[in-house]
Amino acid sequence: MTSFTLAGLGEAVARGLGSFLAGQRWFAGRGRQIASIRPGPSQRLMEGDPALVHLLVDVAYADGACERYQVPLGVGRRAPAGLPGAALVGPGGLLVWDALADAELTGRLLELLAAGAQVGGLRFATGQGAAKLLDGVDLGDARPLGAEQSNTSVVVGGRLILKLFRQVAAGVNPELELTEALARHGFDAIAAPVGWIELAGQADPPTLALLQPFYAGSAEGWALAVERSAAWHAGDDGAGFEAEAEALGEVTGRLHLALAEALPTRAASAEDLAELVAGRRAELARTLDVAPELAGLLGPLEATLEEADLAGVRLQRIHGDYHLGQVLRAADGHWVVLDFEGEPARSLAQRRRPDSPLRDVAGMLRSFDYAAFQPLLADGGEPDDAAEARATAWAAAARAAFMAGWRAAGGVQEPAGLAAFELDKALYEVRYEASYRPGWLPVPLGGIRRLLAASSTADHATMSAPER
Repeated sequence: MTSFTLAGLGEAVARGLGSFLAGQRWFAGRGRQIASIRPGPSQRLMEGDPALVHLLVDVAYADGACERYQVPLGVGRRAPAGLPGAALVGPGGLLVWDALADAELTGRLLELLAAGAQVGGLRFATGQGAAKLLDGVDLGDARPLGAEQSNTSVVVGGRLILKLFRQVAAGVNPELELTEALARHGFDAIAAPVGWIELAGQADPPTLALLQPFYAGSAEGWALAVERSAAWHAGDDGAGFEAEAEALGEVTGRLHLALAEALPTRAASAEDLAELVAGRRAELARTLDVAPELAGLLGPLEATLEEADLAGVRLQRIHGDYHLGQVLRAADGHWVVLDFEGEPARSLAQRRRPDSPLRDVAGMLRSFDYAAFQPLLADGGEPDDAAEARATAWAAAARAAFMAGWRAAGGVQEPAGLAAFELDKALYEVRYEASYRPGWLPVPLGGIRRLLAASSTADHATMSAPER
């Protein structure tokens, strides 16, 4: 039995947490000046050596902003073998480590979930059919995934995945809110919630973690598309992505219809239109700051971005961060949509606002562009004209097939204004690539030029069409 007080543990951990946080991919404050790290509410979940403690910490920055993170901790006299990263020194010389890197302690969290327990301010809830999904799963077989950005995910028994939302904000996480609503509605192309953890006793309790099915033997949409694209560039003319893209478009259309039926929608207002146009103008200005080569296209850029007629459009809940990395092709061949959290850089309130489904459609179309060019840029080279034309043809075929599937499913609105949403996404990509991957700038810059050329052709065709 380890002996410590929660207050003493929190103070000791807070003193040494700065270097730990700086090394975590899920920590959003990397590169910012931290003013203080202070312990928040904590709860002892398991006694013994090691003990399991759930700790919230408040990180204040020099610019006045503050964020809250959750850090489940193992506390003991000796850290487990093979622990990634160094353990912190806690009170009385005890060692403290990230509990999600410890299969024994992760198993304890899962046992609490399976039992639907409540421990202090933490509520462990189970979803519909949870008992069947949990039956026979070895809760002690927990393997962290290493590719997470804003969360930490652990695969359990090869059949379930526990996703812990590191940054804590008031309100239900969209990943839980949307998948639960879709599951109730009967939409099956999702990982329906098995269980979740939340802070109880609050008016708008934050979601802390979510347990879902794990699709063993599945293929990530991005990896699958890039594999096909690479084969296409190597000369395999049969390595297109049209069949998969059309099926994905159909699933996406059904997803949007299901979200519109399962959750409230509202008519777009004049204020919505004004906010959309103002936001696009601001983002264009920010993009021109980092990519001045686009200044010569300012007129067409502004004209396309302001194609934002929302009259008669109903806004609804959407995925919010939709691309090939957010979908899996399961072992039986059907598509599964994952990660409904929305863009991590946006606030929780922004991610839960109704929006146009065209934002999701545009995100996926841009993803096909990236998959088409990835094999050409992976080694740092620049494609010649023939390779670029081949990549463009591969992406165009996938894009057309996706849109055919989306329309066939009864997409909730025709894609008027889709070019503006796609251009908005491409401008974001320019800013991202300029900051982090300058070698990839040709992808969004080329996409922008093709979008503007297509819009110009469509406008000319409309103006030249005879009156009827």
